[in-house]
Amino acid sequence: MDAKLMLADMLKESRFLFNPEPMHVYKPRPDGNGAAMKLNLRLNATLGESGEFVKSVDGGLFVDMAKQDGKTPDGRFPKFAWQDESSLVKAKFCLPDILGMLTAMRNVRLLGKPVPMSLRPKQELDEAKRKVTLSLFHKFNKSSSAITMTFGADSSVLRISKSKDLSRSISLSLLEELMLERYLDIALESFLRLGVR
Repeated sequence: MDAKLMLADMLKESRFLFNPEPMHVYKPRPDGNGAAMKLNLRLNATLGESGEFVKSVDGGLFVDMAKQDGKTPDGRFPKFAWQDESSLVKAKFCLPDILGMLTAMRNVRLLGKPVPMSLRPKQELDEAKRKVTLSLFHKFNKSSSAITMTFGADSSVLRISKSKDLSRSISLSLLEELMLERYLDIALESFLRLGVR
């Protein structure tokens, strides 16, 4: 089989690697101030004219955070405002964001060390808090996102801010943090397989 057909077959067969099921975390609260998070990896590769190499990659790792919004019609379960664009906080994690998050998580959880200096919030005056807080900022086209993750002994808080008035945070248990780390690993592997740098 020639290389062109092999690459085309590989891309068809491995689409699930680049488009896995989204990861959800739901954190309802009795007072109605809960939040939910969805991570959604969506990568689509375009082959070069010869069909023998990946020319470009569209998509990315998308993160949406929704606020709790009442209960289901039967009143039994909380619901979340996934359709309310005005309150939904969205971000697109690029490769440096994924690498920064994985580096901080592994430093804190596996090595028992502080978040690396280059990933800490520069404006935080409390040195103890700086050591356990990851701070990322990126601009994508006209949109910017400030991402922080603060590590506690047995949980963490992930916060995404789009502006002073639009931000959302969610508390993650150690189990949920591990699920997040695994999803970030999948995203990293997919980015690198397609040549995203």
